[in-house]
Amino acid sequence: MRYAGQALCFDDILLRPGLSNVESRTQVDLSMQHGKFNLAFPFISAPMDTVTGFDMVLAMSEHGGIAVLPRFGIDQKQVFTQLRTGLHFTNFFYSVGSGAGIDDLTEIEYLKSQGHIYICVDVAHGGNHKTMRKVSIVKDLFPEAVVMSGNVATLEEYKTLSNAGADLIRVGIGGGSACTTRIQTGHGVPTLQSVIDIAQLRQAGDAAIIADGGIRNAGDAAKAFAAGAHYCMIGGALAGTSDAPKIVNNKGQQIFRGMASSNFTTNVEGVEHVIDAKGETKAALHSFKTGVASACSYSGVEKLSELSENAEYVVVTPQGVAENHAHHR
Repeated sequence: MRYAGQALCFDDILLRPGLSNVESRTQVDLSMQHGKFNLAFPFISAPMDTVTGFDMVLAMSEHGGIAVLPRFGIDQKQVFTQLRTGLHFTNFFYSVGSGAGIDDLTEIEYLKSQGHIYICVDVAHGGNHKTMRKVSIVKDLFPEAVVMSGNVATLEEYKTLSNAGADLIRVGIGGGSACTTRIQTGHGVPTLQSVIDIAQLRQAGDAAIIADGGIRNAGDAAKAFAAGAHYCMIGGALAGTSDAPKIVNNKGQQIFRGMASSNFTTNVEGVEHVIDAKGETKAALHSFKTGVASACSYSGVEKLSELSENAEYVVVTPQGVAENHAHHR
């Protein structure tokens, strides 16, 4: 077994403040663009049945972000039909698996016939050859589609998936708040480190980076953007908010669960949590918006797209991590 080096997670670092001419966080431009894909609010809701459904699609779009419908747990085709035919609404990703059988290809042809260009090849391990083959097939059948895929943790996986035709790649394995991949398999890389490794050697024509896993708050998101992410995916931070689907257990308690939990697979790499209602989705999204805008002002940039070029970070000790939190006694 070879040693691949030390890996940093979100709590291991802090961004270093600097001189700034930004007078107000309200003047910060948070928009991020990659080719024809542009978001005013560069956040994406995760394809999880306790996070994204009909209402979350609309909420994310209202704030300038975008949502990804989950393959399981909700009737994705029904939600798709409601959004497309009832509202003529197209700004969301439809999820497909890594299969390349007749049924799988028929699904792609159907999306193409509907003019729906946003497709997510939703797989736990995007470094698998099946995922890369599916991405390549989707782009061959539907060149104008914007294809999201992943998840990957290493530069080699990212480059191969990008070369297969992915436009957006989810970077991060094992860091999700309902994920147990690292415990079950011993595999994974902290999401922040994966983003750093990939962004440092990414080339202009490569896929955009979506930091996915472990982003609990605006500070984590700011660190991901500073590391080189173009977009951030959030799941647990939205679960239990007003626009997330309300799913309850047999005791009537609202839950949040991973899509690799025992509800969906025998190869369990996720868990289920009982959660409390968290209030309005718009409040949660506003917190991310203002926090990331403030981060830009601390680093002295008026555009989020410039943060990674200007940001500096320091590595902190465990005592520093404790000091990050409110600690009045």
